[in-house]
This record gives sequence, C-alpha cells and structure tokens, in this order.
Amino acid sequence: RGNEIVFSKILFDKINILLKSDLYKSRLKSYEEKNINRFKGNDVYIFITSHGSPYYMSKNDPNYKKMLNPPRGGDINRIVKKLKEDLVPFGFPVDYTFHWNRAMFAQFCYRNLLKLYNNKKISYNDLEMILKKRMGHSSFDTTKRYITEIENYDEILNNQDLFENFTFDVEK
Repeated sequence: RGNEIVFSKILFDKINILLKSDLYKSRLKSYEEKNINRFKGNDVYIFITSHGSPYYMSKNDPNYKKMLNPPRGGDINRIVKKLKEDLVPFGFPVDYTFHWNRAMFAQFCYRNLLKLYNNKKISYNDLEMILKKRMGHSSFDTTKRYITEIENYDEILNNQDLFENFTFDVEK
C-alpha cells in the first residue's frame, strides 16, 4: 500500500543538498552502471551505498525482485550501531530504536492535532482520521498504540533532538 511521505523543510533542504553533492552524483553513476536496463524511468533511490546499491529495500518494493542481490538491511544496521556508539556519550539512551522515531512522530502529530481539537477547529473524528492517514494505518487502534506507548515523551523528545542535531549537522 502506498503512503504519502511528508518531510520537514529542514530534512527536505538537507536531502536537496545531498542530491546536488559530488558524493551523490558519484554514487548515482555507480547505481546507473550497475542497473542499466533493469529499471525504467525515475526508479532511482536517494540513499545509495558507495558500491551503487540502495541502503535498504522493502520486500514489497516493486524493484526488489529485479535486484541481483537486494539489500537486506546490513548497511542500515551498521549505521545505526555507529550512531548509537557516537551518541551514548552525550546521554543518548543505549536502548534507543528507530521505532521510537515513528512513535515520536505520532505523538508530535497527536499533540498538535489535539490543540486544534481543543480550539474547536477540528472534530475528534477528524483528528483520528488525519493521524491515522499520516501514520499509514488502516485502523486508528493501531495508531492509538503508537501515541500511548511513550510514557516519557519529554525525555524522548530531547533524545530525538540530540539524534537529529548530531545526524543533520552539516558543519561536522
């Protein structure tokens, strides 16, 4: 099932910087040489390894079966491990998982939509429908689990800020 992906302006700007970089152009060239005649049109991935493969592909990706050696997440796991090692000295929790990002996103959206509901700008049914759609869920019950699983929201929000500042700091 297709989902609409919404990027923050900051992330959008950072991705544009990446797409214009010599590093990306070099990796894109490797990707195109490696996959010539295999993909049509704009079937190009943004996050490409130095050897010209996507860092990750879902098994549901229409191109997954076209790949000679589809990525299975090893590169992502190495990146996550390295990020955790680098961030722990700054107080980042050792048990952090990227699933927290999704839960944080749900919590952030919920709190902002709740303000609109409390100001009578949307109904609670609208709040549920908007949040369910943003999360890509078919049932609000699934979405509700995301917004109730975070007990220490402020602490996790601080950790999310640490992660984003460390990850997207272009001056480093």
